[in-house]
Amino acid sequence: MAIDVESLALDQPAELPGDAFQALRRAADLWGARDFIVVDHRAQVVSFAELLEHATTFGELLRHRGVKPGDRVGLALANSVEWAAAAFAVFAVGGVVVPLSTRLVDREVRHCLEVTRPAAVVLHQSVRTRDLLSEWPSLREVERDDGAPIDVWVHRTSGQQWTAPEPQGEAVGSPTTTALDDLDGAAVILFTSGTTSAPKGVVLTHHGLLRLAYEVGRRQGLGPDDRFFSIAPFFHCSGLMHAMLTTLLTGATLFTATRYRAQDVLGVLRDESITVSHGPLPAADDVRAHPDPRGFPQFTRGWAGGTSDDLADLESAMGTRLCSLWGMTETGGCFALTTADDPRDVRHGTAGFPLPGLEFRIAGADGSPVDGAEPGELCVRGWNVTPGYFRDPAASASAIRDGWLHTGDRAARLPDGRLRFLGRQKDIIRVGGENVAPTEIESVLTELDAVTDAAVIAAPDARLGEVPVGIVVLTPGGQVTASGLTEHCRTRLASFKVPRDFFLVDGIPRTHATNRIQRTKLHADVRDGKATHVR
Repeated sequence: MAIDVESLALDQPAELPGDAFQALRRAADLWGARDFIVVDHRAQVVSFAELLEHATTFGELLRHRGVKPGDRVGLALANSVEWAAAAFAVFAVGGVVVPLSTRLVDREVRHCLEVTRPAAVVLHQSVRTRDLLSEWPSLREVERDDGAPIDVWVHRTSGQQWTAPEPQGEAVGSPTTTALDDLDGAAVILFTSGTTSAPKGVVLTHHGLLRLAYEVGRRQGLGPDDRFFSIAPFFHCSGLMHAMLTTLLTGATLFTATRYRAQDVLGVLRDESITVSHGPLPAADDVRAHPDPRGFPQFTRGWAGGTSDDLADLESAMGTRLCSLWGMTETGGCFALTTADDPRDVRHGTAGFPLPGLEFRIAGADGSPVDGAEPGELCVRGWNVTPGYFRDPAASASAIRDGWLHTGDRAARLPDGRLRFLGRQKDIIRVGGENVAPTEIESVLTELDAVTDAAVIAAPDARLGEVPVGIVVLTPGGQVTASGLTEHCRTRLASFKVPRDFFLVDGIPRTHATNRIQRTKLHADVRDGKATHVR
């Protein structure tokens, strides 16, 4: 379909609200009682006006408990009205949201809390079968910047009627947080895995996120008549920016879910007459396994990752147009994307043009720009790029040099100026949209007495794209089992980081000059049967 810019409420970036809470207030004025967020087949529904009321109510409670501008507030909630209300409440008081993945284990949560030292954390007590309040003792052990305990708020249930969460202790006064230059204008701190084992806190600003949502909405042709589906968790920039903020600015209704089930997703797409989507969709085989004569007549376009063949197959099965894009957490989730009007080879084989006002260059091994369509490292700059990693100046200086963010991805510039993503230069495994650093898993495996060295490689997976595979070297006389390795990892890592398979080798191959693991050689050893499968 053609992009109808006139259908958008905002015609110029200059008209953007000053922050996300002002954006919600504007949306409530424009679209009031219309459905904004619909969760799990209408188990929860909230209008633009209702969400403003909920966020205002909870914001006053946070302010009364001492949360003030610049304070960090963690959110550990499933996709829900509670998540949205809490986020906009934090924005209302000038705080900075720290989304926490509900998939993490306490060791990982502790790291996020120790970096950000939040004034408060808001959580669902139970997410699926997990009791976060009991599983995360770090909520009670990590202190704020002023040495006081974190103010923990709990939603006991998640129902049709929104209710404010309950504080778990007495108010301890206003946090004496020192003003930080690197939080000027900040909206969120999102943790992402790089090549190091400890995730880094990516600072994203209100201006960058709102303009990004505005520009993405324009390119996707979103308007108030659209019914937008995304399974992406709100604690990712994909769920926060691509789903929640784009629909907020354009008046579309967002349909989401607390967990992925292929048949449920297909049911929502059909029953709710979804017109557009962003993020993972059921595979083509899943679509064909659940035929329905209704098809997907209203579903005109979607943005998703995948190979050209996978996108073409799914596009054919659903009778829609699927489009590619490129982005990373450090760019708010998007930098370039194709449009539904582009030819199929462009939609599936490129990431499209950068959004207005954004630039990219391709750098060679020495860091200097390459000529023409020669591949190299993708470097980007512009209004959506993070100002840096929170409380990690060394990592910020390493990633952002001379104003350019060095992404660690390989890409090429096509003759017409479009971007083509070619793969990753750095050691990152993408598990269902999650960045996983092999070094983090390797450090967990080598905690075991029987393991003297370890490496982690990626294996293809039909549903998740990639999954980690562990390769270990045993100490003399050491013994391990697959179940034992798996259980150890489960106690130390989020479930998506746990290797799906394990192999034994005599030694981990490394380069002589830099001591980097030669993962390509390990892939070949596994493929050629030179590594022993752990049972």
